Amino acid sequence: RVPAIDVAFCSLLRRATDTMNLILNEVHLAEPMPPSIQSTTPSTTLRLSDDTTTQSKRNTNTTQYTYNIPIVQSWRLNERHYGALVGLSKSGAERLYGKVRLTRWRDSWDVPP
Repeated sequence: RVPAIDVAFCSLLRRATDTMNLILNEVHLAEPMPPSIQSTTPSTTLRLSDDTTTQSKRNTNTTQYTYNIPIVQSWRLNERHYGALVGLSKSGAERLYGKVRLTRWRDSWDVPP
């Protein structure tokens, strides 16, 4: 049995939206639009922009879904970006920047790499 889902929260990343669509489709809270409607009807989701909720429409080349629950998307749910550390292994970053500095970057939200 699936617990009741009243609202879905998602980042703006495409892979997060795709995963949300798969999950909601599986629990019958979303369904793909027929291809004939997709080309003319953009999907509508709620997006949080700064501290206000705005209604926006997204046109994408992927399958569009209709939802049976509200969907809230926000950039605040995007994963953290590690700047110059992207693509480096942990040991490689330690060699370049030192263990103390790397630990401070990884453990803090207010100290950017």
